[in-house]
Amino acid sequence: MEQKGGRLGLTEVKKVNFIIISAVLLMLQSTIVGSAIEAKKVEVVNHFESTSNDSSLDIFIKSTYSTLDLSKKDLKYEIYEKAIVGYFNIHKKFDLQKNIIAIVDFSQSSKQKRLYVIDIKNQKLLFNTLVAHGKKSGEDLAVNFSNLAESNMSSLGFYLTRNTYQGKHGLSLIIEGLDVGYNTKAVERSVVIHGADYVSEKFIQCNGRLGRSQGCPALPMDEHKEIITAIANGSVLYVHHPTYKSCHSDKLCAREVFEKQNITIKK
Repeated sequence: MEQKGGRLGLTEVKKVNFIIISAVLLMLQSTIVGSAIEAKKVEVVNHFESTSNDSSLDIFIKSTYSTLDLSKKDLKYEIYEKAIVGYFNIHKKFDLQKNIIAIVDFSQSSKQKRLYVIDIKNQKLLFNTLVAHGKKSGEDLAVNFSNLAESNMSSLGFYLTRNTYQGKHGLSLIIEGLDVGYNTKAVERSVVIHGADYVSEKFIQCNGRLGRSQGCPALPMDEHKEIITAIANGSVLYVHHPTYKSCHSDKLCAREVFEKQNITIKK
Protein backbone atom coordinates (compact mmCIF):
# COMPACT_ATOMS: atom_id res chain seq x y z
CA MET A 1 0.00 0.00 0.00
CA GLU A 2 1.42 3.37 -1.02
CA GLN A 3 1.82 6.16 1.52
CA LYS A 4 0.21 9.55 1.02
CA GLY A 5 2.01 12.14 -1.03
CA GLY A 6 3.43 9.53 -3.38
CA ARG A 7 6.23 8.60 -1.00
CA LEU A 8 7.92 5.22 -1.34
CA GLY A 9 6.83 2.44 0.95
CA LEU A 10 9.17 0.94 3.56
CA THR A 11 9.98 -2.09 1.40
CA GLU A 12 10.88 0.11 -1.57
CA VAL A 13 13.10 2.30 0.63
CA LYS A 14 14.94 -0.75 1.88
CA LYS A 15 15.49 -1.91 -1.69
CA VAL A 16 16.88 1.47 -2.74
CA ASN A 17 19.15 1.59 0.30
CA PHE A 18 20.40 -1.93 -0.44
CA ILE A 19 21.23 -1.00 -4.05
CA ILE A 20 23.09 2.16 -2.96
CA ILE A 21 25.08 0.32 -0.27
CA SER A 22 25.95 -2.51 -2.69
CA ALA A 23 27.17 -0.03 -5.28
CA VAL A 24 29.32 1.79 -2.71
CA LEU A 25 30.81 -1.48 -1.45
CA LEU A 26 31.54 -2.55 -5.03
CA MET A 27 33.35 0.72 -5.71
CA LEU A 28 35.37 0.38 -2.49
CA GLN A 29 36.30 -3.20 -3.33
CA SER A 30 37.43 -2.18 -6.82
CA THR A 31 39.54 0.63 -5.38
CA ILE A 32 41.16 -1.64 -2.78
CA VAL A 33 41.95 -4.37 -5.33
CA GLY A 34 43.33 -1.83 -7.77
CA SER A 35 45.56 -0.33 -5.07
CA ALA A 36 46.79 -3.77 -4.09
CA ILE A 37 47.69 -4.59 -7.69
CA GLU A 38 49.55 -1.31 -8.10
CA ALA A 39 51.37 -1.90 -4.81
CA LYS A 40 52.34 -5.37 -5.96
CA LYS A 41 53.65 -3.94 -9.23
CA VAL A 42 55.74 -1.41 -7.32
CA GLU A 43 57.01 -4.18 -5.03
CA VAL A 44 58.08 -6.32 -8.00
CA VAL A 45 59.76 -3.41 -9.76
CA ASN A 46 61.54 -2.28 -6.60
CA HIS A 47 62.74 -5.83 -5.96
CA PHE A 48 64.86 -5.71 -9.10
CA GLU A 49 65.79 -2.03 -9.15
CA SER A 50 69.25 -1.18 -7.87
CA THR A 51 69.53 0.64 -4.56
CA SER A 52 72.33 2.65 -2.96
CA ASN A 53 73.16 -0.36 -0.79
CA ASP A 54 73.65 -2.73 -3.74
CA SER A 55 77.11 -4.03 -4.56
CA SER A 56 78.30 -4.31 -8.14
CA LEU A 57 77.36 -7.99 -8.05
CA ASP A 58 73.83 -7.19 -6.84
CA ILE A 59 73.44 -4.73 -9.71
CA PHE A 60 74.70 -7.33 -12.20
CA ILE A 61 72.31 -10.00 -10.95
CA LYS A 62 69.28 -7.70 -10.99
CA SER A 63 70.19 -6.22 -14.36
CA THR A 64 70.73 -9.54 -16.14
CA TYR A 65 67.63 -11.09 -14.56
CA SER A 66 65.59 -8.26 -16.08
CA THR A 67 67.31 -7.97 -19.46
CA LEU A 68 67.15 -11.73 -20.05
CA ASP A 69 63.41 -11.75 -19.17
CA LEU A 70 63.96 -14.69 -16.83
CA SER A 71 60.82 -13.92 -14.85
CA LYS A 72 58.71 -14.43 -17.99
CA LYS A 73 60.55 -17.72 -18.52
CA ASP A 74 59.51 -18.91 -15.03
CA LEU A 75 62.92 -18.78 -13.35
CA LYS A 76 62.52 -17.16 -9.93
CA TYR A 77 64.89 -14.37 -8.96
CA GLU A 78 66.01 -16.14 -5.77
CA ILE A 79 67.07 -19.21 -7.76
CA TYR A 80 68.96 -17.13 -10.31
CA GLU A 81 70.71 -15.20 -7.54
CA LYS A 82 71.78 -18.41 -5.79
CA ALA A 83 73.10 -19.79 -9.08
CA ILE A 84 75.15 -16.68 -9.92
CA VAL A 85 76.60 -16.34 -6.41
CA GLY A 86 77.52 -20.03 -6.52
CA TYR A 87 79.07 -19.61 -9.96
CA PHE A 88 81.49 -16.90 -8.80
CA ASN A 89 82.37 -18.83 -5.62
CA ILE A 90 83.25 -21.84 -7.74
CA HIS A 91 85.14 -19.60 -10.18
CA LYS A 92 87.53 -18.76 -7.33
CA LYS A 93 88.20 -22.42 -6.49
CA PHE A 94 88.50 -23.81 -10.00
CA ASP A 95 89.97 -22.72 -13.29
CA LEU A 96 86.78 -22.22 -15.25
CA GLN A 97 87.44 -22.24 -18.96
CA LYS A 98 84.04 -20.83 -19.89
CA ASN A 99 81.91 -17.98 -18.56
CA ILE A 100 78.77 -20.10 -18.78
CA ILE A 101 76.31 -21.44 -16.24
CA ALA A 102 73.55 -23.96 -16.91
CA ILE A 103 70.66 -23.83 -14.43
CA VAL A 104 68.22 -26.72 -13.99
CA ASP A 105 65.17 -25.75 -11.93
CA PHE A 106 63.61 -28.93 -10.58
CA SER A 107 61.01 -26.96 -8.63
CA GLN A 108 59.20 -26.62 -11.97
CA SER A 109 57.01 -29.16 -13.77
CA SER A 110 58.75 -31.45 -16.24
CA LYS A 111 56.44 -29.99 -18.89
CA GLN A 112 58.15 -26.62 -18.55
CA LYS A 113 61.38 -25.47 -20.16
CA ARG A 114 63.37 -25.60 -16.94
CA LEU A 115 66.94 -25.59 -18.30
CA TYR A 116 68.57 -22.19 -18.72
CA VAL A 117 72.04 -21.85 -20.26
CA ILE A 118 73.46 -18.38 -19.69
CA ASP A 119 76.59 -16.69 -21.00
CA ILE A 120 77.71 -14.68 -17.97
CA LYS A 121 80.25 -12.46 -19.70
CA ASN A 122 78.11 -11.56 -22.69
CA GLN A 123 74.87 -11.63 -20.65
CA LYS A 124 72.96 -13.78 -23.09
CA LEU A 125 70.45 -16.58 -22.65
CA LEU A 126 71.86 -19.23 -24.97
CA PHE A 127 69.26 -21.97 -24.43
CA ASN A 128 65.98 -22.45 -22.60
CA THR A 129 64.59 -25.92 -23.06
CA LEU A 130 63.28 -29.15 -21.54
CA VAL A 131 65.35 -31.36 -19.24
CA ALA A 132 64.49 -34.71 -17.63
CA HIS A 133 64.82 -35.87 -14.03
CA GLY A 134 65.39 -39.39 -12.68
CA LYS A 135 62.51 -41.87 -12.78
CA LYS A 136 62.63 -42.41 -9.00
CA SER A 137 62.69 -38.68 -8.32
CA GLY A 138 59.01 -38.33 -9.18
CA GLU A 139 56.45 -38.29 -11.94
CA ASP A 140 55.82 -34.81 -13.35
CA LEU A 141 57.52 -33.08 -10.42
CA ALA A 142 60.90 -34.11 -9.03
CA VAL A 143 60.58 -34.48 -5.25
CA ASN A 144 63.16 -37.11 -4.26
CA PHE A 145 66.91 -36.87 -4.78
CA SER A 146 69.90 -39.06 -4.04
CA ASN A 147 73.67 -39.34 -4.33
CA LEU A 148 73.58 -43.14 -4.19
CA ALA A 149 74.36 -45.57 -6.99
CA GLU A 150 71.40 -47.31 -8.64
CA SER A 151 68.94 -44.93 -6.97
CA ASN A 152 67.64 -43.75 -10.37
CA MET A 153 67.22 -40.33 -8.80
CA SER A 154 68.54 -36.93 -9.79
CA SER A 155 71.23 -35.24 -7.69
CA LEU A 156 71.09 -31.59 -6.66
CA GLY A 157 73.75 -28.91 -6.35
CA PHE A 158 76.67 -27.49 -8.28
CA TYR A 159 78.77 -29.34 -10.85
CA LEU A 160 81.73 -28.70 -13.11
CA THR A 161 81.38 -29.83 -16.69
CA ARG A 162 84.22 -32.01 -17.95
CA ASN A 163 84.95 -33.69 -21.27
CA THR A 164 82.58 -35.23 -23.79
CA TYR A 165 82.52 -38.78 -25.14
CA GLN A 166 80.47 -40.96 -27.45
CA GLY A 167 78.28 -43.32 -25.43
CA LYS A 168 75.12 -45.37 -25.92
CA HIS A 169 73.16 -42.09 -26.10
CA GLY A 170 75.58 -40.53 -28.60
CA LEU A 171 77.42 -37.36 -27.60
CA SER A 172 77.48 -37.18 -23.80
CA LEU A 173 79.03 -34.90 -21.20
CA ILE A 174 80.72 -35.91 -17.94
CA ILE A 175 79.77 -33.74 -14.95
CA GLU A 176 81.66 -33.63 -11.64
CA GLY A 177 79.60 -33.02 -8.49
CA LEU A 178 80.97 -30.47 -6.01
CA ASP A 179 78.54 -30.86 -3.09
CA VAL A 180 79.31 -33.57 -0.53
CA GLY A 181 76.17 -35.49 0.35
CA TYR A 182 74.36 -34.24 -2.73
CA ASN A 183 76.16 -35.11 -5.96
CA THR A 184 79.79 -36.17 -5.44
CA LYS A 185 79.09 -39.68 -6.76
CA ALA A 186 77.87 -38.41 -10.13
CA VAL A 187 80.89 -39.78 -12.01
CA GLU A 188 80.69 -43.12 -10.17
CA ARG A 189 76.99 -43.34 -10.99
CA SER A 190 77.60 -42.39 -14.64
CA VAL A 191 75.29 -39.40 -14.28
CA VAL A 192 76.00 -37.46 -17.47
CA ILE A 193 74.28 -35.03 -19.79
CA HIS A 194 72.98 -36.68 -22.96
CA GLY A 195 70.15 -36.54 -25.45
CA ALA A 196 67.03 -38.72 -25.25
CA ASP A 197 63.93 -39.27 -27.40
CA TYR A 198 61.69 -39.09 -24.33
CA VAL A 199 62.65 -35.44 -23.78
CA SER A 200 60.24 -33.86 -26.24
CA GLU A 201 56.96 -31.99 -26.57
CA LYS A 202 55.53 -35.03 -28.34
CA PHE A 203 56.22 -37.25 -25.33
CA ILE A 204 54.53 -34.68 -23.07
CA GLN A 205 51.44 -34.59 -25.33
CA CYS A 206 51.15 -38.38 -25.23
CA ASN A 207 51.95 -38.95 -21.53
CA GLY A 208 51.06 -35.77 -19.69
CA ARG A 209 54.66 -35.35 -18.49
CA LEU A 210 58.22 -35.56 -19.74
CA GLY A 211 60.05 -38.87 -19.96
CA ARG A 212 62.46 -39.72 -17.15
CA SER A 213 66.06 -40.90 -16.98
CA GLN A 214 68.09 -43.05 -14.58
CA GLY A 215 69.28 -39.88 -12.90
CA CYS A 216 70.83 -37.99 -15.81
CA PRO A 217 69.71 -34.48 -16.80
CA ALA A 218 68.73 -35.66 -20.30
CA LEU A 219 68.09 -33.15 -23.09
CA PRO A 220 66.04 -33.01 -26.31
CA MET A 221 67.68 -34.90 -29.17
CA ASP A 222 67.45 -31.93 -31.52
CA GLU A 223 69.32 -29.64 -29.11
CA HIS A 224 71.65 -31.81 -27.01
CA LYS A 225 74.71 -31.62 -29.27
CA GLU A 226 74.64 -27.84 -29.46
CA ILE A 227 74.06 -27.45 -25.71
CA ILE A 228 76.73 -29.99 -24.73
CA THR A 229 79.27 -28.34 -27.05
CA ALA A 230 78.49 -24.93 -25.52
CA ILE A 231 78.89 -25.98 -21.87
CA ALA A 232 81.56 -28.72 -22.05
CA ASN A 233 85.05 -28.45 -20.54
CA GLY A 234 84.90 -25.95 -17.72
CA SER A 235 81.51 -24.36 -17.12
CA VAL A 236 79.15 -24.61 -14.14
CA LEU A 237 75.93 -26.59 -13.84
CA TYR A 238 73.50 -25.83 -11.03
CA VAL A 239 70.64 -28.24 -10.34
CA HIS A 240 68.11 -26.53 -8.07
CA HIS A 241 65.38 -27.65 -5.71
CA PRO A 242 64.14 -25.88 -2.53
CA THR A 243 65.52 -28.74 -0.40
CA TYR A 244 69.11 -28.02 -1.49
CA LYS A 245 71.31 -26.02 0.91
CA SER A 246 74.24 -24.41 -0.88
CA CYS A 247 77.77 -24.30 0.51
CA HIS A 248 78.72 -21.88 -2.28
CA SER A 249 76.72 -18.93 -0.98
CA ASP A 250 79.48 -16.57 0.21
CA LYS A 251 78.30 -13.35 -1.39
CA LEU A 252 81.35 -11.33 -0.34
CA CYS A 253 83.66 -13.84 -2.00
CA ALA A 254 81.44 -13.91 -5.10
CA ARG A 255 81.53 -10.12 -5.33
CA GLU A 256 85.34 -10.03 -5.14
CA VAL A 257 85.61 -12.56 -7.95
CA PHE A 258 82.98 -10.76 -10.03
CA GLU A 259 84.79 -7.43 -9.74
CA LYS A 260 88.03 -9.01 -11.00
CA GLN A 261 86.25 -10.18 -14.15
CA ASN A 262 85.76 -6.63 -15.44
CA ILE A 263 82.32 -7.46 -16.78
CA THR A 264 80.50 -4.48 -18.26
CA ILE A 265 76.84 -4.56 -17.29
CA LYS A 266 74.66 -4.24 -20.37
CA LYS A 267 71.48 -2.17 -20.27
